Amino acid sequence: MSNSTDHRRLPLRKTSAARKRRKTSLRQQPEPVMVSDNIMNKIPQDVVVTKILARVASSSLLDLLNANQTCKFFRDAGKDNWVFQHVSMDALQVVQWKNSSDHVSSFLKRCEEAQNPEALYRLGMVEFFNRKEIETGRELLQKASDLGHTVATYMLGIVLLDSSDEQTMRKGRELLNNVLTKGPKRSRNEEVQDCREKSLTLLRQLWINEFLHRPKKIKCDKPTCMDQAHKKRNEWSPNKGYDEDVVECEACKCNRELILFCDKLGIY
Repeated sequence: MSNSTDHRRLPLRKTSAARKRRKTSLRQQPEPVMVSDNIMNKIPQDVVVTKILARVASSSLLDLLNANQTCKFFRDAGKDNWVFQHVSMDALQVVQWKNSSDHVSSFLKRCEEAQNPEALYRLGMVEFFNRKEIETGRELLQKASDLGHTVATYMLGIVLLDSSDEQTMRKGRELLNNVLTKGPKRSRNEEVQDCREKSLTLLRQLWINEFLHRPKKIKCDKPTCMDQAHKKRNEWSPNKGYDEDVVECEACKCNRELILFCDKLGIY
């Protein structure tokens, strides 16, 4: 009788132990973490802006807009001036400062206020060449140049070199020469070519009301310029920046660049 009772109770003891183990196992499993607004609010906003949204904005305006739609936190963080300073404008037409929608105008204004270099450069070109606001245009190009915008530096050198004031011309020559000669040869050539193409592309989309004055060739008596006179070309070398085989002084070099730039714009 006792053996029969023990035999019947044995499965019960195993079942009870299994249940205990199962309950213990369930208690040890971590509960799923739910991302809530409270957690998002604990993330420092400056970290999100500088490390995430600003980087997203610098590569794609569309990606920034998509990120802003994910949650209120990102939407608010995306309004920070730091984001507008770094946002890419590649998706926008080169010239949108006139006859644009309220949304586009508001966006461009925010970029300007946030000191976005590309926005300052574009507006500076419009102010100078289209609206004939010479000083305003120069100031905007100067701001963009100070922020590291190479094309703005190139164009600022061009417009200052076109001045009749000797001191202004000297400053323009310094800026332009810096673009034409700085850095390793290969990267410098690519950068100069990029400056020419981007500036001319923008100007061809503008109704130009302020024209550059095609300068006369400088009669330079420096030996380096006279010895190399036969090598000077009447156009830019294809797919190259400044001609490395042409040895010129700074004044001749910048003067020739301005002449060829005017030629490309059809100013004779």
